[in-house]
Amino acid sequence: MRHIADWSSIPDSTEYNNPAPGGYIVQIVNVKDDESKEYLRIEWDYTAKPYVGYNRETHASFGFWPTVLIRSYKEKALPFFKGFKTSVEKSNPGYVFDDRNVMSLRGKIFGVVLGEEEYKKKNGDIGRRLYVHTVCSADTIRNNDFAVPELKELDRGQIRSSAPSSGFSEEYGDDSDLPWKSPFDD
Repeated sequence: MRHIADWSSIPDSTEYNNPAPGGYIVQIVNVKDDESKEYLRIEWDYTAKPYVGYNRETHASFGFWPTVLIRSYKEKALPFFKGFKTSVEKSNPGYVFDDRNVMSLRGKIFGVVLGEEEYKKKNGDIGRRLYVHTVCSADTIRNNDFAVPELKELDRGQIRSSAPSSGFSEEYGDDSDLPWKSPFDD
């Protein structure tokens, strides 16, 4: 370890201020279109204190985006995609989504209701992670017109994948071929 000359100038900290389940207004930072699998991978960040920049800072520090939003545009998922599109349009007056220019989503705000779920880590321990439960307009969050979902507990008798949930499997079926794994599974 390198020598720290003045420990008195460094604040004590044993806590990490993680976002809690609840409603947040968020801003789209990046959009990745996987045309072969027909979905958008939407990276977003919080717009209000104390979490402004939380997702970007996590990515910079640990190399992963903590909570992403996957929106499929497969035929059977189009109603869910339209719900996302409508939420973004209502949250950004004058904005009209153009499916020929998905990058126009960058910088747009919308609302999310985050839930928390348990998952089985590779080492067998049970962890908790946030997931996007609901997508809504920013006004829905401002007006506190949402309900925070109960903790989704892991069925202890069932073996579950350790891949992080995107909410994708609940809406569209199997999410086993999605392009990430949880960095906390090790």
